[in-house]
Amino acid sequence: MIVEGDLENAQVGMVPVPESPFGRGGGRGYHDFYVAYHPDTGEDRFYGGGTGGYYIYDVSSLDDPQLRITLTGISGIQSGHTFTPSADGRYVIAESEYQYAPLRIFDLQPALEGEVTNIRSPISAVHS
Repeated sequence: MIVEGDLENAQVGMVPVPESPFGRGGGRGYHDFYVAYHPDTGEDRFYGGGTGGYYIYDVSSLDDPQLRITLTGISGIQSGHTFTPSADGRYVIAESEYQYAPLRIFDLQPALEGEVTNIRSPISAVHS
């Protein structure tokens, strides 16, 4: 058991899953997620792979998570899986779970600079 004692008050926050063509209503969710401090911005960031793609939120305020970047509309992706950022937060490695799926590497810089809010094209894909 991860939490003992006051289970009713164990949840400290909730990160929403945006609606997408692949999930609306209660059928949405995350498969994997990662939360880390981003030193360049002072933000606590949530990286989640789930329904429709991959999502990055600023979760510095647990009561008010802010969607920063989406990675949706990616060819071959209906649901994101593992989603891991580089140490500096510029790049992410995105994984999915269909047979022979490549690891996709995305450069978030255009979104981090405010040029776009969604990124749909990887800069590289690795397949073994």
